[in-house]
Order: sequence, then structure tokens, then C-alpha cells
Amino acid sequence: MIHAVAYYGKLAIHPTPLTSLADIWERAAIGPIPGGWVVAAGVLFHTSWLMFALVTQRIEIASRRERHSLIAMG
Repeated sequence: MIHAVAYYGKLAIHPTPLTSLADIWERAAIGPIPGGWVVAAGVLFHTSWLMFALVTQRIEIASRRERHSLIAMG
């Protein structure tokens, strides 16, 4: 999450502060890849890690219930 906030903060202030929201797409572009695609890839990347963490947590909770133990990983 910190990485995503830092990246979007960088887009907002570098090299000069944004004057319009439309500029963010131009700043997010990487070479020939349009900025919209770059932002969408970032959102997909962070969403996939969030889903991975939530699924892992649910599996761990179910495993603890089966063992009748509140101690994780043991």
C-alpha cells in the first residue's frame, strides 16, 4: 500500500504539481505504453496481492479451527 501511495504521489508532484487530472495519464505512461494501461496494471497488481493475503488468512483461520488452537503456524 505504501508503494502505491508513493507512486501516485510521485505522479501528482513530479516534475511539477498537476494542473488537471488529465495530466496523470500522460505522466503514468511508460514509453509506448499508455498511462491508463500502466495505472490499470498497478491496480491489478495490488489487488491480486490483497486477494492473496485475504485467502491465505482465511485458510489459516480455518486450519486453526480444525486444530482447536489459536496459535498460528504451529
